Amino acid sequence: MESENHRLRHQVVDLQCDNTYMQKITEMQAEIISLKQQVIDLRNDNIKLSNLVSKISKNKTKNSDQDNESSSDEEYYTADEGPDNIDRICQYCKQSFKYPSYLKKHLKLKNKCSKQYSNCSK
Repeated sequence: MESENHRLRHQVVDLQCDNTYMQKITEMQAEIISLKQQVIDLRNDNIKLSNLVSKISKNKTKNSDQDNESSSDEEYYTADEGPDNIDRICQYCKQSFKYPSYLKKHLKLKNKCSKQYSNCSK
């Protein structure tokens, strides 16, 4: 009889262990399902962001192409070129510019007629 009780107790302990393992497995499966859903959501977000980045980069490319076209006439000077004697003052309105390219833009925006240059604002 004692051996029967001992055997039954051992079975109860084994069943409790199996029950605990099953609960842990169920929790892990639920966590796996949750993680799979998070992966799907992250992929969708990644696709949306990739599309957004590609649109932004296309716009930047278009803008930089436009900037390159407009800046092709500009002249750039660095500080290590030494002192220069480049005129940066508008001969019509006497406005001073930091860079020669700014003066060129200023002159392009104005009509070539010297009468209209006299209306330049400082």
